[in-house]
Amino acid sequence: MTVTSETTIRNIAASLGLDPEDAVRHHAETMARNAASIVRADRHGLRVAITNEALIECERQDEKWGADRDHPNGTGPDLTLSLPTDYDGEATASVLAAWAKSRCDDAAEAGETTYEQIATEEFFEALAEVDPAALRVELIQLQAVLVQWVAKIDRDTARHAATVDAHRVVRGMLADDVQEPCS
Repeated sequence: MTVTSETTIRNIAASLGLDPEDAVRHHAETMARNAASIVRADRHGLRVAITNEALIECERQDEKWGADRDHPNGTGPDLTLSLPTDYDGEATASVLAAWAKSRCDDAAEAGETTYEQIATEEFFEALAEVDPAALRVELIQLQAVLVQWVAKIDRDTARHAATVDAHRVVRGMLADDVQEPCS
């Protein structure tokens, strides 16, 4: 990349009969716009790369636990989180991570895992990390769990819509079968 000095810009502008200060200002504004475009493009590219990592993690999770898992959401206004018994008003992230993992493991053993439990475990595991590389791994895993959860909600919504449509079709067929009484 060639960096053009202000002196060179002034000299070229003067030789063309342009105001040298306007040329320098225009050049600076153009460089700033170009730099902003590069930053936006890099930021977008980085976000796409991170999202791709989460999708790869989704595939890894599918291989480990099976695709199209239909855990209940586990959310709602009555959701109660029973915190560790040694909880006395404050708990460290590592205590909460261990609690969330134990809670999720217990639910899995009972066959009652919810997406809330899985996401809570991944969230607290991330909060307990100090090492940036390990934190990044936990956040990618959390993002993948959230993607899987949204996909499950979308599957539920599609199933519900299909069921409603099927009921409408059946009701329509039944209505067609009803014959008017003879007069």
